Amino acid sequence: MNLVWHIVLKDARRLWAPLVLWVILVTGHNYLEWVLAHLATDDAARLERAKFFTLLFFSIHVLSGYVLTAMLVMEDPPTGTSTFWLTRPISGARMLGAKLAGCLVFFIALPLLVSLPWEIAGAADAGALRAAIRHSLLWQGWVVTLAMIVAAFTGSLGKFIAWTLGLIPVVGVLLSLWQVTPGKFSRVAATPAFAIVLIGVGVAVVVQYSMRRGARAMAVLGGSAVCAAAAVFIDLW
Repeated sequence: MNLVWHIVLKDARRLWAPLVLWVILVTGHNYLEWVLAHLATDDAARLERAKFFTLLFFSIHVLSGYVLTAMLVMEDPPTGTSTFWLTRPISGARMLGAKLAGCLVFFIALPLLVSLPWEIAGAADAGALRAAIRHSLLWQGWVVTLAMIVAAFTGSLGKFIAWTLGLIPVVGVLLSLWQVTPGKFSRVAATPAFAIVLIGVGVAVVVQYSMRRGARAMAVLGGSAVCAAAAVFIDLW
């Protein structure tokens, strides 16, 4: 366990500067949200400017957090044929645990602690505070999870960005299916298919870290996609 936290501290030392800048962005977004919530004005133009800058800071802090998560994973990428840390070999499972711990600390717990005072100040009651925290955790959780998965199969920032751009239309189609739900296709059918994909992705990441065999990991991903499609087809049938 000490070795896992040693890797986390190593990543913190390597990425401290962009992490500090990211925390500043998170703080700026929280401040702008607080200002927007307490802005009392009849000036429509001023209100629109406040909304624009709030959305801008939110987009920048989400995108930068997404890229930072990938950078943390790619500090010790589970790709290629070389072993982790040649001077001190580390198992894939331990490295995966270290990266999960680092992402949890830096990209889940840290922004929550930074945002908590603003959430408390802006919440009308305990229920609103819980809803705001849940919303923040949900956003951060999905962003971090997606970034970790994509980074685990790429190994370089250029490939990571290319894969991300390729996933955008796929995610758009899936969201459209989830919202529109034409014909017999329903969220009841989508839920098991989504669960199959999540399990398959999780297994593929474990395979990638433990075996460092991209082909096997991709086979797991392909198999989970086929099973998910079969689950939807059975429901439609």
